Amino acid sequence: MTSDWSLNYLNNAAEQAKSDPPGYIPNQPLRKSRRNNTLEQTHEANKKSLELSAIKHNKAWETAIAPGKAMFTTAFMMYMSGSSIQIFSISIVFMTIWNALKSLTKINTTFKPFQISNAPPGATLTHAELDFTPQKLAFVACQVAALALGLYKADTMGLLPSRPSDWIEFWRSDILTTFTPGSVHPLY
Repeated sequence: MTSDWSLNYLNNAAEQAKSDPPGYIPNQPLRKSRRNNTLEQTHEANKKSLELSAIKHNKAWETAIAPGKAMFTTAFMMYMSGSSIQIFSISIVFMTIWNALKSLTKINTTFKPFQISNAPPGATLTHAELDFTPQKLAFVACQVAALALGLYKADTMGLLPSRPSDWIEFWRSDILTTFTPGSVHPLY
């Protein structure tokens, strides 16, 4: 008894029954018309281009809100470092302020990888310049919040001159010009 999946090398190859391979659909035309083929290719290219731009926008949003997610960790580290002046707490405050300022100056380079158009050939939709203004504004807001957090911590540590006692060296002493009756004159 032979099964459909066994080969019998004793019989002639022409005599064996040949079955269609899996996935083969009989009576399907071999070639589509050239016009339908190019329309389908254009449709597929446009679909891929739209999917690519949607992926770029999602990745840009992830990049935009990443500093906001990291800010909670930074705030916890600042809280745990205390308000005394130590090298560890000063370095955390300095790095928070420095990274926020550095990121604010490099907004366009941060979002430049998302601007590059990788439209498939044959696509009729042009996505040469995608608009990432909302993502950039969210990124700026997160960086300004991180900068404000760093400056607040520097102020609570006393590193910023925001109190009147920080400017005491520039105060002018008042010269007494009048005396009240009954006042005692210095003997010198």
